[in-house]
Amino acid sequence: EADTWRAMHELEEGDLEVIAVSADGKSAFVASRRESDHHALCKLDLATGELGEAIIDAPVYDVVSTGSGELFVTDDAQEAARTIGARMAAAKERGEVLYPIPPGGSSPVGCLGFAAAAVELFEQVHERDLTVAELVVAVSTGGTLAGLLAGLALLSWPVRVRGVCVYQDAEATGADVARLVGELADLLPFDRSALPPFTLHDETLGPGYGVPTEAGQRAIRTCAEREGLLLDPVYTGKAMAWLSQPGSPGDADGATVFWHTGGTPALFAYADAFRDGADR
Repeated sequence: EADTWRAMHELEEGDLEVIAVSADGKSAFVASRRESDHHALCKLDLATGELGEAIIDAPVYDVVSTGSGELFVTDDAQEAARTIGARMAAAKERGEVLYPIPPGGSSPVGCLGFAAAAVELFEQVHERDLTVAELVVAVSTGGTLAGLLAGLALLSWPVRVRGVCVYQDAEATGADVARLVGELADLLPFDRSALPPFTLHDETLGPGYGVPTEAGQRAIRTCAEREGLLLDPVYTGKAMAWLSQPGSPGDADGATVFWHTGGTPALFAYADAFRDGADR
């Protein structure tokens, strides 16, 4: 096991990113970082270091373990969902029970954490006697936003929510969020009519998920230099880029809360994207 982790570390130091390791620890699926928006997914023998031919040579968005020892790779979220559904149906016919974990962990159960987080935010805001008008958050597969909306509905807190799309466009993201909110209604006793007003924005999405944008990089640098706040190129950088646009939220009737969903770990994966301006 130690040899496996050592081999993975050496790979990460180079031009390969480990996506998944086999159960026996003898091989790994790795992506070559040849360009920031283009990856080649290959199988690597960890003992010999031999790299197999590319399984897929395209932008990689979803890597789905089917539970039967196979690895299914697609850049189409809907295709991933269909494949998982088909495998679930086949398992049910065989009398097996599988628990699917969708991309981003965006299942009804996975959303519950952010419903609780909405309650925590509400308590913090009122402890400090603040007035919040709007909440801005990065949205990928929809679980974070759906959980927040359900939590806010439980509180009957009509704060406006702006979701900044970083995975799919606003239409596709909206469909995912609506589905998750509907499924959450079976787990939480919130009134659908109490859902806060929310909008989705994809102006700063760029070419796609995980692809850095100039506006996002600029927002990351600005927040780091002026506030010591670390954002990332995948999620929070693009959300802050949207918030920084002229005409974005900033109403006089209350504060705008930027929900920071993380930043520091992803910066290391995108180090090359910042090296050109490292001397500034």
